[in-house]
Amino acid sequence: MQRLKSRAWLLITILFTLSLPSYAQLEIPTDIQPPRGIVGEKYRWKIPVNYDGEGTLSWSSENLPSFIWVNGNGIFWAKPWADRMPPQGSEGYYPDVTFTVTDGTETSTYGPFTWIVEPNNNISGSLVYPRIDPTSPATELPEVSLTPTQAASLLFQATFGPKVGEPAMLSTNGFEYWFNEQVAIEPSYHLSRYDNYLAYGADDEAKTRYRVWWDKSINAPDQLRQRMAFALSQILVVSEKDATLSQHPRLLTDYYDVLIRHALGNYRDLLLDVSRHPAMGYYLTAIGSQQENPFEGIRPNENYPRELMQLFTIGLDELKPDGSPYLATDGNPIASYSEDDVGEFSRVLTGWHLAGNTDWNNLSDGELFASMQPNEGRHDSGSKQVMGITFTGGQSAEQDLNLAIDFLFNHPNTPPFVSRILIQRLVKSNPSPEYITRIANIFRNNGKGVRGDLSMVAKAILSDEEARSGDADKLKEPLIVMANLARAMAMRGNLDGFYQDINTAEAYGQIPLGSPSVFNFYRPEDTPEGSLNDAGLAAPEFTVLNASSFKAFSNILNSVISQNKNYDTPEVNENNKVDISACYANSNVSKFEEQMTYLEQTFYHRPISDTMLNAYRQFTDSIGANNGRIRCKGMIWLTVTSPEYLVQE
Repeated sequence: MQRLKSRAWLLITILFTLSLPSYAQLEIPTDIQPPRGIVGEKYRWKIPVNYDGEGTLSWSSENLPSFIWVNGNGIFWAKPWADRMPPQGSEGYYPDVTFTVTDGTETSTYGPFTWIVEPNNNISGSLVYPRIDPTSPATELPEVSLTPTQAASLLFQATFGPKVGEPAMLSTNGFEYWFNEQVAIEPSYHLSRYDNYLAYGADDEAKTRYRVWWDKSINAPDQLRQRMAFALSQILVVSEKDATLSQHPRLLTDYYDVLIRHALGNYRDLLLDVSRHPAMGYYLTAIGSQQENPFEGIRPNENYPRELMQLFTIGLDELKPDGSPYLATDGNPIASYSEDDVGEFSRVLTGWHLAGNTDWNNLSDGELFASMQPNEGRHDSGSKQVMGITFTGGQSAEQDLNLAIDFLFNHPNTPPFVSRILIQRLVKSNPSPEYITRIANIFRNNGKGVRGDLSMVAKAILSDEEARSGDADKLKEPLIVMANLARAMAMRGNLDGFYQDINTAEAYGQIPLGSPSVFNFYRPEDTPEGSLNDAGLAAPEFTVLNASSFKAFSNILNSVISQNKNYDTPEVNENNKVDISACYANSNVSKFEEQMTYLEQTFYHRPISDTMLNAYRQFTDSIGANNGRIRCKGMIWLTVTSPEYLVQE
């Protein structure tokens, strides 16, 4: 957004060449605001041009919305005698607007600047939106018909992996039936299961949290919800790497349940609950942030306000509907907000502490398993300005928080920003601009006028033509690969149904709620050096699954495959076991084709390539005829460490 600032009038000179020297002069007062209008009201804005030539001036423009036009006197939405005004639905932000004036010989351009259309009635009353997202027309999602192979592909995207028989069932019942069933299933929460583990004798420690995560990821019937929660955990990041949270694995489990609760709910509700959760309060130091007191050196904490904007909603740059950045005249992206905005926003979010807190300076005084509560005496109740938004003075901490969430939730950046990351986490590392646009439109309007409906966002992501085309390539995250293996081989826990940890802290390069920073294990645009980077493609998962980490990862895969003895007779104190009996039934060297069928139906769910068939034949030839069990385990290991399995299509 261009802001015109000076201590006097800003003078913009436009030169025109006629038979005699001439000039055009544009004078704008210092306090003028960027052009904007109000839907439903007549509006006129004129650029005062002084011109001493004898030519006839003509105007043209670029990037103006269709309901604005140019004439020889300036720019108009409404003439005094004409009933022309911005139509309903035109609310929005129109950057890079330029006006060009010429007398036929000399030409000069004014701009680019931002033209803003504000709604007649702000949804939050006291906010003035400098950029409001118009409601998109309802988008009709495509009908999805799935073969068993296509159904398996969808299950790799939407769940922690298909179990044997599930692709055929999904293909028979249909996508619509499966999706509605997944949405209707009651959430499978982790905290109650965590407490079951404690009652069984597990320690209140990180390893127990990992055990519960594996238990639910492998077995929970609401697989879509669980997979969405894992994706959201990499957007709305908190981490056990924080010194305080490392001591509270049960609190992290409770935070994960917030993600599960809202994974198929509304993104605004999720933002509000996350903002008030003690785990986020500790991680981004929102707990105890208070109004400025210069005499005591106290300033509001900027961590959470900054990341709420940068990572959870709108991002660093102003975005087009397709997720690409708007560019200024110098070719650089236009920043979404300034450091001044961060400072002002930190004032908005002051005054929050643990529920029941009696000692403000004691960050552990209060209730951990309840939403943070406001202390009005510590809240900055003065007027604030954030990105052109006025937070009216005298409002409570709760009112300011809700207005802040309203603004960020309704910002035009939020739909494409969040949609792109969710597409990447579920389906495709490099979604097309059109794919992002389609999903962002569903985020804006679920078909019933509701914004931020994550269940419909998930449905749109999975039913989109790019998801179902067979070209939706992404490298699987290491945790996803292990979960795929566990579900494919019906991994079970001990006699009482409790799972052991699967080497979570050492083998994967990622831990649920354990990223090294608020930026997650990787950023959406990350890619390794080499051909992918040269082609301008993102491949963020290579940050954690790379040449140096692959050895540890492949070793744990081999270890899990080997844990298969006495699968049908579980004991009280034993490791997780996988079912390898179907492979053993075809372990004879003469049953190579049957073995390939087993691998195809259990793991790949699509025809095995000639490259892999040759690898299996070579491996078979290298193993003695009497070593069928070794051959079985080796073939499965070759499968789950192969590029064809690690790359999700």
